[in-house]
Amino acid sequence: CDGTTILKRNLMHQRKSAAATPPAAAAASEQSKHSKPFTYDFGGPIGSFVIMCILPVVVVFLFAGCNASYCIDNRFDFGELYIQVTTTLSWSDLVDAKAIAVVFGWFGLQVLLERLVPGEFHNGVVLPTKDRLVYKVNGHTCFWLSMAIVAIGHLQRVAPLTYAYDHYLHLAVGAILLSFLISVFVYVVSFRRPDVLCAEQGTSPSAVFNFFIGRELNFRTQSTGTFDLKYFCELRPGLIGWAVLNLGMLAKQLELHGTVSHSMACVVFFQLLYVWDALWHEKCVLTTMDITTDGFGYMLAFGDLTWVPFTYSLQARYLVDRDPQLSVSVIAAIVALNMLGYAIFRGANAQKDAFRTDPHGDSVKHLKWMPTKRGTKLLVSGWWGLARKINYTGDWCMGLVDVYPDKVVRLNPSLLHQLLQSLVVGMRHTNTDIVRYSFQSVGELAACQLRQPTAASTGLLGQFIPVVLQMLVFEAAAAVVVDGAALALYSLFLVERRNIESIAHAFCAGMDSPLQDTMMHALGQLMHSLPPPQPQTAASVGHARKHRAHFKAQMYAFVAHVRGYVQIK
Repeated sequence: CDGTTILKRNLMHQRKSAAATPPAAAAASEQSKHSKPFTYDFGGPIGSFVIMCILPVVVVFLFAGCNASYCIDNRFDFGELYIQVTTTLSWSDLVDAKAIAVVFGWFGLQVLLERLVPGEFHNGVVLPTKDRLVYKVNGHTCFWLSMAIVAIGHLQRVAPLTYAYDHYLHLAVGAILLSFLISVFVYVVSFRRPDVLCAEQGTSPSAVFNFFIGRELNFRTQSTGTFDLKYFCELRPGLIGWAVLNLGMLAKQLELHGTVSHSMACVVFFQLLYVWDALWHEKCVLTTMDITTDGFGYMLAFGDLTWVPFTYSLQARYLVDRDPQLSVSVIAAIVALNMLGYAIFRGANAQKDAFRTDPHGDSVKHLKWMPTKRGTKLLVSGWWGLARKINYTGDWCMGLVDVYPDKVVRLNPSLLHQLLQSLVVGMRHTNTDIVRYSFQSVGELAACQLRQPTAASTGLLGQFIPVVLQMLVFEAAAAVVVDGAALALYSLFLVERRNIESIAHAFCAGMDSPLQDTMMHALGQLMHSLPPPQPQTAASVGHARKHRAHFKAQMYAFVAHVRGYVQIK
């Protein structure tokens, strides 16, 4: 239901599942926990410190790497990017007092709306203390009021939306500053009394790690009543801010070109739909891990207030200056894929929230579930009987829509590396559908590259080949997964035809000589099964299916031969 969950999934997916062991409720219990070895996430104190230092730099580099005057596209030449940043950005490009005031004023406006606008009150989940906190739910109303205020400001030229594009980096730096100050504030205030309810991960022996992950589970005081700072930041300033930034990009494109492109309209509409959906289902956030398990520290503060608005608006900002001309058929396909993803995402999340809220409710009481080691109930039917993380499938469909409007690889180049990471994670996933979907996505990327070649994309797509080979040779996989890998590998080999030999040598490096010889010989036979290079004509398209079938048969022979040798070894 929330944008920060997406951040944690894209950037920090290596995190272990948060345990549901009750957090310490007193200093004495904290000391007893610290007497035992503590299991850190995110690489412990060193890893969390590095993440805190890197995240603001990434936000700045993403802006500098692609703007109106320069774009690194898919080259990912970090040396070139470093030179670009250090030679073109000055202190005045980073810090602007007015922009900082705008960010802090936006945060203050959202606080006022949350406090003054009427809303419903809902109970949260049962805490380790057996209490249940009350939360004010009025985010949907505040969203529309925010949109109205922004529209009036733009139409009256008091606060034109184009300011978001013109001062994008200034606003991002202001958000970084706000995130850091809130992180310091909540960390210091969490020591106000010894019986503060802390998150389990927030009671580690390391102050650095506790600052990053967050100490206090539910940051609220007696004077603020139902105002919960973590819950407030989860959806309000950052998520609504993301929507406003997107509208600013749309307004800038209209100002510069006199029209709004189909790509821009798609991206802005779909992402507005996502934001609206999160706020319409605001109470669903009360059962998410962010609220029930995580403390409120730098990780959530930066994710909510900086990462979500200023990385998720990259697509719209890119389109202001580099927009493709898409056909009606492509737009229709994009709309269909997004609607499919939204239906899966919303249906799965709604079912999960209803089950967590009341397992005996009429809509979910018929569902099957299994107990977990943590004492919770895991759904194994309904949406969650189709796949273990079926909501991710919908999320990925909607995420791919943000990439596709510019023929896949140029709308949001920074996301292509994230897709590679998703494939690596998906390759080790126990759910067959997710693994197959990962390979299908890679195959579609490679196929689009074949239709519209760009030299920058070719080298980047080559990174997928070792990942696919690793799964085929060394990992157990279902037949449907191997089929998906075959189609992906076929397109990848065609894209990387000139580089396959060097990629194969790099993949085989470190193997013993007999295994290396066996692997190279089998790969050589596989490469010889590729069709000869030829321009794309009606005849070549007609033969494509036959070529793929032949390649697939050869790949099965390759897998059987090499796997047999590996098993003997």
